[in-house]
Amino acid sequence: MLRQFTKYRELPPVWKNTAFIAVVLAGYLFIWLKPHCGTIDLCLFKRITGIACPGCGGIRTTKALMAMDPVSALQMNPLSVITNLFIILLVILACYGIIGKRDMLSGVFNKRWNKLSIAIVFLLIGCQWIWNIYRGI
Repeated sequence: MLRQFTKYRELPPVWKNTAFIAVVLAGYLFIWLKPHCGTIDLCLFKRITGIACPGCGGIRTTKALMAMDPVSALQMNPLSVITNLFIILLVILACYGIIGKRDMLSGVFNKRWNKLSIAIVFLLIGCQWIWNIYRGI
């Protein structure tokens, strides 16, 4: 049955929304079950340059949020808290899309972002990067 669809855009909306939710849940399950890495540094950018990237601490932040500890999550990586909230919003939209049998996510992903939105995102990433370098993680 999947062979009749050659592109993602041709899939029925329920399948798109379900696939998105499955991928997100798999990612969160991986983070939940992932053992502590100790001294292993997963960040390729940090391994090469010795400088923490804006995403460093994101897995620890997500684990803290899963453990209902928002204060330490905000201290570790505030940008990851925002990212997790955005992902939760997208999952809610996908659930609504499954119920209504509509493609709710294409509007979010195919939207043309205005210059202000892009500037805010880059400003947040820059602030997070400075925060990670300042903390020396």
